[in-house]
Order: sequence, then structure tokens, then C-alpha cells
Amino acid sequence: MVNIKIDFDIDEEFIEMFHRASQHEYTILDDGKMSLDEIRDYADKVCKTGVMQDQPRLGFLRIYDGEELVGLSVPRAIHKREHKVWCLPSDKVYYRMGMIFIDEPYRGMGYGKDGVLLFMRMYENILWTVEPANESSKKLAAYVGLTHNATLYLKGSSWRHEPWQHE
Repeated sequence: MVNIKIDFDIDEEFIEMFHRASQHEYTILDDGKMSLDEIRDYADKVCKTGVMQDQPRLGFLRIYDGEELVGLSVPRAIHKREHKVWCLPSDKVYYRMGMIFIDEPYRGMGYGKDGVLLFMRMYENILWTVEPANESSKKLAAYVGLTHNATLYLKGSSWRHEPWQHE
């Protein structure tokens, strides 16, 4: 049975998976790839402040199959000043899952889909950003019913964001 948990409680199992996520090509952390100790310090700071990459977070989202941790994300509410940038109606509150990481042994088994669908039951208006080369993420967004609404190019960045939203 897949379930999710969102809070700032962390343990060593989470830290190790967060470290593996930080090494993945589509994971964006301000400080780039970090060592296990750096990730531990980074996660501790996020837990104490509730902020990651200058944005308030809802907590760490963990995806479980029973008691087994299979994936994670770091969701947040979209700040009102971002609505124009993302082409979102200003009268709704939107949430962004951020990167979603499924651990290697569990990929392709539906855990990402199940985790996203459970998150969408809790938070109605979802914004999903995708690095264009990340075909798995695009497929997942479409599978859970999100629609592509724009491509955003960022000055001074090699990243191009493709927002998808739930309507």
C-alpha cells in the first residue's frame, strides 16, 4: 500500500535517499552535488527554517510502500508573485512538488504516479515543472492529468522549465 508523509521529520534512511537524489542529473540544488555530510547539514537547516532554495516548504514528502521508503520530494506553495511568471490565475493557491525522486530499485513500478496522485488529493492546484530532456517526468505529469501550459526560459541558466498544471 503506497502512502505519503509530509513533515520535517528526518532520519538516516531519508538522508541517504536525499543524498542519492542530489546526485541525479535532474535534481536541482543551489549548491550542486553534495556529500552525505553536506546533505545532512542541508536537510537539518531546511528542517529548522522550513526554507529550501529561498522558498518556504511544506515539509519533506516521503513516498512509502508500506514501511519501505521508495521516493521523496520537497513541495511548496507557489508564492503569489510567481503566478504571473508561471501564467497562473491569481485567485487560486498553487502547490509545486519540486523534484520528485524515486530510488533506483523502485523506478518504473508506479510509485511516482501513486505519490503524485496522493499529493494531488491533498492539494488541488498543482504546478509541475519539467526539465525538457526529462522524458520520464513529462510522461508522469501527463499520466496524472496535468497539462502543459508554457515553456519558460531563464536568463543566465541552462535550465528551461516547462510548467504543467492541474485544472
